Amino acid sequence: MEIFYVYVHDFVVRSDNCEYTFYGVNEIYPKRKEYLGLKHILEYELPVYDPFLQKKGYTESSMYLHVYWNKLHVTKDKIGFLFTQDDNCNSDLVVYSIDVFVKLCCWLEVLHECHLDRRVSVSAFRSSCDSFFTTDVHTRYIDDITSQYDFVDVVMFRSQCYFNETMYTCERIIKNGQNTLAFKTDRSDSVKCYFHDDIEAEDPRVFVVHNEVYVTFTRLSYYQTQQRCIGITKFNEWNPVCLQVENMTKNLIEKNWTPFVKDDELYFVYNFDPLIIIKYDFNPNGICNVVFRQNDCTLPIDTSQTYLRGGTNMLQFKDEYYICACHSRIIDTCFRYYTHIVLIDTKKWQIVYLSKPVLFCYPLMNKPALNCYNTQTRKRTRKPLDTIGNTTILMDKSPHIIQFPTSLYKHDSEYFLTLNVRDTVSLLYVVSFSKRLWNCDNTNNKDEDDNKDKDACVGYFDNKTKEDIVNACTNDD
Repeated sequence: MEIFYVYVHDFVVRSDNCEYTFYGVNEIYPKRKEYLGLKHILEYELPVYDPFLQKKGYTESSMYLHVYWNKLHVTKDKIGFLFTQDDNCNSDLVVYSIDVFVKLCCWLEVLHECHLDRRVSVSAFRSSCDSFFTTDVHTRYIDDITSQYDFVDVVMFRSQCYFNETMYTCERIIKNGQNTLAFKTDRSDSVKCYFHDDIEAEDPRVFVVHNEVYVTFTRLSYYQTQQRCIGITKFNEWNPVCLQVENMTKNLIEKNWTPFVKDDELYFVYNFDPLIIIKYDFNPNGICNVVFRQNDCTLPIDTSQTYLRGGTNMLQFKDEYYICACHSRIIDTCFRYYTHIVLIDTKKWQIVYLSKPVLFCYPLMNKPALNCYNTQTRKRTRKPLDTIGNTTILMDKSPHIIQFPTSLYKHDSEYFLTLNVRDTVSLLYVVSFSKRLWNCDNTNNKDEDDNKDKDACVGYFDNKTKEDIVNACTNDD
């Protein structure tokens, strides 16, 4: 018989349990890495792992199914589970014959495939976290990918993509107070930088169109009535063009355009609420044509007053549905930038899904000192990233909360997202999406919380984003 000793935080080895297999669950709590020869498994590191079971509150069911899916029960005649509580007391031992266990898991699979959703929070999300983060998106930490260049003062806002099995990376760098971009690939150690006083390039997005890699970024505008605009250039050929919206009075500052490619043509989400779509045909004057304006809204709009803003590039997700990560910008006691997943129906030009803030973990037991620039003190800092309490939930406040998504790409069937934290730290995550998003045909006009029909009026998504975050932060205070 195999007995799994299931724990969330840690376990105590005693004479009566040292032969058990210790089974750690819930990845938002850090786990020890030394097990002194004990049999040990972390559920979230198993070859087959579905994070949405834990997120939806199927705690015991999650464990049963992962044991079953990873064939940890085979060759046994019986299987048992002993659950530890927060006070380190044990529940009663539950034992199944293998036949009964297999039948139980088959039944649980049916419930899982039917997508029955209890909306019960797991213990990790108690208190203010209970309703703050989305349960439709899961992220898995890969690495700190902030580049270390000796010849610059600051490195930030890393964006990247794969094309023809080559990783293309572009980052904002600052040297002697001047902004520009650093271009590199994983095929070479060389880094290309272009310093120009009249451009001051910032915040790149990397994407592929016409079988070439391009970069958009914010830059100084050469129009007298405008301070900053969007620039575009080929990755391998620095020849930036200033982009402008046709027949529109220029905004003082343009930023956060979301590029995406549909039918090998370049589009941008100019704004999310009201939804405005523009298209660029690579004319030398940089004129972008308006394709869609929600409710025929009048341009220009004051994008500085919106709460829901661009983040990554946008990718085709399923059929006409495209996906991206945008960011919310809320100002109360500090600046709060959170990441949200958006699905857009590109036939109807309609947002069909907007998530609550995405939860990112920083699952390092001993958080390393960093070597990054502090934008407030304008000095380098070693301060590790902050997490919530004794969890691995990333919530760095230095002094602002910055979780800004900078690129989204697909490689080897997985989605990857780069995240700008503290303005000067770039982290890489694998992102997975629940069945609710993959069944986007049935997601249309449904709210994440209660599935009621949404009012499609201008301002719905913008105001809902603000209210969800402000209310949660107020309750937390």
